[in-house]
Amino acid sequence: MKNLDKNITNQNNFIVYIHIRPDTNEPFYVGMGSIGRDLQLAGRNNFWKNIVNKKYKSNCHQKYRTRYHFIFSTKYRKKCLKGIEAETELAFRYSESISDYKILYFGIDKDHVHLLVEFKPSLSIGQVVNRMKSITTNELWKNKSEHLSKFYWKNKKLLWTHGYFAETTGNVSEANIAEYILEQGLK
Repeated sequence: MKNLDKNITNQNNFIVYIHIRPDTNEPFYVGMGSIGRDLQLAGRNNFWKNIVNKKYKSNCHQKYRTRYHFIFSTKYRKKCLKGIEAETELAFRYSESISDYKILYFGIDKDHVHLLVEFKPSLSIGQVVNRMKSITTNELWKNKSEHLSKFYWKNKKLLWTHGYFAETTGNVSEANIAEYILEQGLK
């Protein structure tokens, strides 16, 4: 439907509106007001149309779309990820499968990884980062200890630095970030 407001009656400059959901074409709000409220109600419907169509996540009383671009560097910037790229991605995918976040894009270079991650607003950035780093470190040391022991002490089980880069993404720049992540290691 092009017009989201249906004008039911127009008597004495007073209008009754039915607001239509753009995804189901079902009424979701009935309101009354003067003709001067036309523009206000049209603006409100555009807001709801954007909420419904932008694939926001829902959780109880929340609508959200929280996406972050993360960069994790290896300890001492050692180029230890070269040769174990597939195993590194599998470790991150494993951490995703047992956690409450979703990795949308993954890119890897010799000494760092890029991720575009989506998670609930009830989780903090630090919680997600710590979980990712600890699970991937354990998985990679379990499966590739011979390779990693060439770069780090075997009894320390180091892999990632304590720091990280985190940036929120917007609708405009998300495609650019995804392209940048996917190009990692290709240059």
